Amino acid sequence: MATFSRKYIQMIKQTSARIPNWNPGSPLRLGDFGRIDEVTGEFRREGNIYSTKEITDKYPLLLTPQGQPQLGCKDDKMIVCAENTSAVEWAISGDIGNTMLAKAEIKVEFKIEAPNRGAFLLMYQPQTSFFGPDVDMRELAQCERLENYQLVTEVTICPAYVMCLTGKNERTFKVALLAESPVPLHGITAGGAASFKWWSDRNAGLFRDASDPTGNPSFATLVKLQVMTRGWKEWFFRMTRRDSPPIEPKHIAGIWVDAAMPWRPIDDDDKEEEFEDTVFSDSDDDMLDSD
Repeated sequence: MATFSRKYIQMIKQTSARIPNWNPGSPLRLGDFGRIDEVTGEFRREGNIYSTKEITDKYPLLLTPQGQPQLGCKDDKMIVCAENTSAVEWAISGDIGNTMLAKAEIKVEFKIEAPNRGAFLLMYQPQTSFFGPDVDMRELAQCERLENYQLVTEVTICPAYVMCLTGKNERTFKVALLAESPVPLHGITAGGAASFKWWSDRNAGLFRDASDPTGNPSFATLVKLQVMTRGWKEWFFRMTRRDSPPIEPKHIAGIWVDAAMPWRPIDDDDKEEEFEDTVFSDSDDDMLDSD
């Protein structure tokens, strides 16, 4: 299971520059800091900048209205696909003959290129939480408590989601969001006792889905994790010297960068790629031995 979760995270991150939360029901908020578990790929939360006194004492703006998280507009849906996966609107054919499917809020068919696994994340009515323009990332970078940690700088929440890492033999995958529980169908996959439920025509691969009965955006599905670059303090000191040109006051690129995954890439055979030493090779060892 751990290999599959990391494979899924790797495939979604490659196309979105965001990291899917493998456990969307777990509490995850803007400003959380922690580390990615190198075995499971899950984000292990250590704290939050808004509730850590050591950080708010140094940067009190976080406790003001200007420093609070901002929430973007609500979209109808959001779909993230791996490179070999595409999504199209699904037209109900006559052989299904189910009115609940015909009236579904969302109907999407995912197509996977042979011969490898596909991956997708489908969110219903997502919203993204982010830092407002008054939050100076330079100030946060000066908080020693955040050194060597990954910081959640953006998080997407929604009331219902589907995430899937397909089997190697799956070429299509149909998903629908039903307003009510439908008449049982062959191969049905539904999650949670809610006023709307997910349906799929497949149950192969690794499939997770959930919906909130009240419609609240209680699932954190997609996050942007960033870390401070090494040596940024020395760089910033040089940039702010008296003879240096002026720099942008907010959100300077280069101090915070996207976090890398703490494991080697997982190949099409679901195995971590072998480490290749590009600095020292066997020929180098032979030369050392000859000396």
